[in-house]
Amino acid sequence: MQLDGAKETPQHTRCSNPILPGISVISWNVAGLERSRLIPDWLALIKSFDICCLQETWDLYALNMEGYKCYVKPATASSSGRAAEELAVWIITLLRVEEVPLSSSAVQILRIKPQVQETLILINFYNNDFGKDNIANFKELFGIISHIKKERYMGKTYNILLCGDFNAKLALNQI
Repeated sequence: MQLDGAKETPQHTRCSNPILPGISVISWNVAGLERSRLIPDWLALIKSFDICCLQETWDLYALNMEGYKCYVKPATASSSGRAAEELAVWIITLLRVEEVPLSSSAVQILRIKPQVQETLILINFYNNDFGKDNIANFKELFGIISHIKKERYMGKTYNILLCGDFNAKLALNQI
């Protein structure tokens, strides 16, 4: 991969995954990539994963990736008026997926049902850094996770995978 004349090697590691054995996941904030010459190299890297959780996609989800289905949470205006928080997840078509309807602009939830393992709840999160929405986004995320945990106590079994760009330092500075 070439970046502004300097060579860059993408760093990613495949490790043993006890929740979804044999399934690889990447999470990436791809802001600005649509203006880049890197898209062909980027697509090749992304296609080496089974589940791709992306934040700030800015219409990159429109790219065709054969063998994948794309689930999109469109951008909404932030408190500053700038569009923000667009989320997309590309998942190989071999996995059964159910999109969970949610009014949140910062959170995207998918139920992934592998052939043999328990259901995986995939949460793709983007916390913008535009002021007052920061803390509200985290509170909403924690509320969603608490709800899922309560369902576990009622006999439903889920594994949870939380991916995203949390901009956590920005949020903690506002507390």
